[in-house]
Amino acid sequence: MDHGLMGVLMVVVIFAVGLGGGLVAIRARESHGAERAVSLGAVFAGGIFLGAGLVHLLPDSIEALASYFAAVDFPIGYLVAAIGFLGVLFIEEIVFAEAHDGAIARGAQAERAGASAATAAEGVSAYAIVVILSIHSVLAGAALGTEDTMNGSLVIFIAIIAHKGAAGFALTLDFLRAGFGYAKTLRLLALFATMTPLGFILGTGLESVMHESYGRVFEGFFDALAAGTFLYVAIVEIIAKEFADRRAIPAKYFALCLGLLMMALIALWA
Repeated sequence: MDHGLMGVLMVVVIFAVGLGGGLVAIRARESHGAERAVSLGAVFAGGIFLGAGLVHLLPDSIEALASYFAAVDFPIGYLVAAIGFLGVLFIEEIVFAEAHDGAIARGAQAERAGASAATAAEGVSAYAIVVILSIHSVLAGAALGTEDTMNGSLVIFIAIIAHKGAAGFALTLDFLRAGFGYAKTLRLLALFATMTPLGFILGTGLESVMHESYGRVFEGFFDALAAGTFLYVAIVEIIAKEFADRRAIPAKYFALCLGLLMMALIALWA
């Protein structure tokens, strides 16, 4: 199958999985068993993100950037990945921190009118998570769009698809817990689901207009940025939060290792 057509099919599947995860959350909101399964699935995806970032994307980006900056004795790929990691951290902990604190203050003042400080804070947190995961999705989609090999595209696709449904599920639960109506929840969910296709279009467009050597640089750049955001999502958004809940720790650890092992095995032939 043509590489371009395969890429289009991949982003269609990614969109459908992201949207479907949210729709499942709406149906299974009251099911504790469903949340447990998604928790284990999220940790498994965390292992996949670790493997995709460290075993696949980061080495590929270093190779791509080194081919263009051969005369520069500096680990550019690692720096770009660190910028990706710190950029998402900046958005979550600094840009949205003030809005989160302000929402708590406003909610406390409005409690006499029946409003909830916790609900107000949860609403801001839900928006923050949408923005963070959307940025990550755009960069991942751009990395997929600039990838010029089928095996490389497959690795990125597996990493994205492993987390997209769980992320859509978790986001939808956050929206509902924050008191968002179903119409607003569906709009935000659809926005989140379109971010990876948007990034794919961006990456494909850049790849098509750039000279071959420059295209390789952009591929390395987006791979490194995506690796940084993959590591952030894996470590901060998944592992730290899921393991803070002490239930089923051995099962979570096994799922995490299984996800990492899966990506390590793929590296044998991809």
